[in-house]
This record gives sequence, C-alpha cells and structure tokens, in this order.
Amino acid sequence: MAGVKLSHVYKEFDKGNFAVSDFSLETGEHEFVVLVGPSGCGKSTTLRMIAGLEDITAGEIYIDGKLVNDMEPKNRDIAMVFQNYALYPHMTVFDNIALSLQIRHVPKDIIRERVMAVAETLGISQYLNRKPRALSGGQRQRVALGRAIVRQPKIFLLDEPLSNLDAKLRNQMRTEIIKLFHALGTTFIYVTHDQVEAMTMATKIVVMSDGLVQQIGSPREIYHHPSNVFTAGFMGSPQMNFFERCPLERKDGQYTLTFLGTRFLLPQEKQQQLSQKNVQSGEVIVGVRPEDIRLATQEDDDKVSALLEVSEMLGNEVLLHMRKAQESFIIRVPEFEDARFSQVGVAETTLELAIALSKIHLFDAETRVNLI
Repeated sequence: MAGVKLSHVYKEFDKGNFAVSDFSLETGEHEFVVLVGPSGCGKSTTLRMIAGLEDITAGEIYIDGKLVNDMEPKNRDIAMVFQNYALYPHMTVFDNIALSLQIRHVPKDIIRERVMAVAETLGISQYLNRKPRALSGGQRQRVALGRAIVRQPKIFLLDEPLSNLDAKLRNQMRTEIIKLFHALGTTFIYVTHDQVEAMTMATKIVVMSDGLVQQIGSPREIYHHPSNVFTAGFMGSPQMNFFERCPLERKDGQYTLTFLGTRFLLPQEKQQQLSQKNVQSGEVIVGVRPEDIRLATQEDDDKVSALLEVSEMLGNEVLLHMRKAQESFIIRVPEFEDARFSQVGVAETTLELAIALSKIHLFDAETRVNLI
C-alpha cells in the first residue's frame, strides 16, 4: 500500500494566473480522499498533477515516499478513471480491461485470470464480449473501473467518475466504489463538485476554492466544525443559513447575540469557547444549519416568529422557507410534525421557531473565519 504527499504545490497557467496555490496534503496508506469544490477551483488540476498529466510550477509530489515531480505517468504506479470513461469503442469489454496488461506483455493466462476476477467483482462478467456502445452508462463506468483495478496500482485517481450518470445510478455506483475501496485496501483520491458524494464516500475531505485549500478533515469535522463561511456554506444540503453582521456583546463576562430580531444569551459551552478565544464585542456572521431550527413548543424560551413563504415536501421531511424582516432562511422539520406542511406550497403562515443555540456557528464579519 502507498500514500501520497503534496508539499506546497503550485500550478500557474498564465503569468500570475494560478489554478492551484500552496496545496499541501498527506494521505495515509488506506484512505479515501475526496477533493471537493465548485467548478474551476483547481481540484481536477491537482489530480492531474498527481497523475503526471500536468507539470507542476513549484512544490513537490511524493508517491509511496518517492519524489515523482519528473517521473513519467506510466512509471508512477497509479490508475486514473475519467469522467467520460475513455473506453475504446472498437474493442470488447474484455480487451478494454486487459489492454494495460497486454501492453506490459503480461502472460495471457494471467491476463485472463485477472480480467475474469475483476469482472466478477464488478458484476460485468456477462458483458465481456460486448462493445462499449452496447452498454449502459453504469456498465461503461464499471468497465472503466475494471481497467484501473486490473493493473493493481498503488493509487487510484478518480476524476468525477459519476457525473454523467442519473441520480439513481450515481447512488448505486457510490456504494460500489466504497465497497471496492475496502476490498482493495489501497488509496483512492477522488474529485467531485458534489458535496453529497464527498460526505458519503470520504475518510478525508479537502475543500477547495479558487485554487486554495479551505479545510482538510473528516466528513464529521468538515460538517460540524467548518473553518470558514465558504466551507460551512458549501458542505450541507440545503446549505447553512447565514445572518450577516449580527451584534455580539460581551458584558460582565457574559456574551449575548442578536439576530432575527431577538437578543439571545448564549449557552454555557459557547460562553466558554468565546471566552477562551478572548473574543470581544463586535459584529459577527451567524451560521445555523436548517436542522438546528425547529418549531417551538410552549416550553421554549426565546422564540422567534417568522413568516412561512414556501414549503417543500421531501417524503419524511419538509423544508420550510421562512422570512423575518429582510432575512430569508430555511428550516428542516420532520414530515409528521405538522400535517399542514405536507401540502404543496403552504405559505403565508406565521410560525414560532426555536433555535439550537448550542449548535450555531459564529464567523468573523471581516475575515469570515470561524471564531470558535
């Protein structure tokens, strides 16, 4: 098994135009690392630099402890799966999978043994004599995976391999790739713009924006402890609600926070975190995930009233689009909580809400970095 290390890697395409800046990452020997971010953030460029398909402008890349900056792609012992499958249309599935071994002059009996084993693992044994045009999108993706697996590389690189599939097939293939990761026991580095793929597949997530790493951590760390507003907003569906420039006041050792027209005394845990960081009075950005706002009960203090504008029924849950003065936000409630919300387009209803203050996030209004 092998790991990958990138140390202060840069990629400059034009003078002063950096697609990737100061990228550093170290993987373990059996990790599923997902590079996630919006289009144009540099994630695919980073993957191509690891593969050797793009030269790096500065920095160092190591695979299995060896510096590979000047090493040809074929010598890096990696396999790459592309978004468009890149299958040869005139070859059978068997020959597409076997090609890399045939080029290396591996004995025919070993080639057949490996191809049959991979096909069995991926559930495509019955398609080995077909041409790619006779396969569905999901079947073609399995062939592309098989072509990578049969080489038994140290590192698997996958560049948005599921983006051409429909939603149902994407879900199925996510599961298949996770199973492969556990079965093969090697390192996967996977690029996607889909935060659901990142959250469900990764052991480690790298969030990128404008060529810069925003945060590296486990899915749980990224979701519950985002380092800044970008990460907090990008990871999560629906995204976190943000309330700009809310007054945070520190008086007599106690912190109060005003947003949505209400002044809240923050819970003890937040008080301690802010005090330890010596956060002073000022304006902050408040972040609250939709599931951390609920319908209030009689026992709740500090209720917030807001106008329901639109409801979206999603089976076992409902998204309620709310408005309070100039602020718009979304809350997520169980479908059974109020039968009214099961109706399409329920609106113009004033609701009393309660906010889980222990789960809110506070970001510096200027730097947009998480304060606690």
